[in-house]
Amino acid sequence: MLTGYAVSMYTVNSCTGAFTATAPATIGTGYTYPQNDNSEEMVVDPLGRFAYVANLVSNASSLSTISMYTIDSTTGALTTTTPATVPTGWFPQEIAIDPLGRFVYTANTDDATVSMFTINQSTGVLTPTTPASVSTLVSGESLRSQTS
Repeated sequence: MLTGYAVSMYTVNSCTGAFTATAPATIGTGYTYPQNDNSEEMVVDPLGRFAYVANLVSNASSLSTISMYTIDSTTGALTTTTPATVPTGWFPQEIAIDPLGRFVYTANTDDATVSMFTINQSTGVLTPTTPASVSTLVSGESLRSQTS
């Protein structure tokens, strides 16, 4: 469960559906209030091995990032990968993983792009594709006309 600047972690009892907090119960996304905006969204790959969190960072300071984690298959606890984050475009509002668990995408609203990454199947670390992003603007359209 994503709670602003941390991910709360639980195991689920398959018979009762009850949640039990893991140890530790939370892991940080690498950002804190008030310097940064909240983390926006979290996704897990289809095989339950990796988790990714889109972090909104003030556009005045730097690009936003995705926090990357491996998931312990026994306990469900998250461990930060090395490196812990990868840069995205400005202000990622959505994050998605393709159904085969090979690619991650973020929709970046402030620069009207989609960032694209491949997933390292052993470590979960994301690597930008080539090109690293695509514009969502129609040829000849300005960002101003998109937001009006």
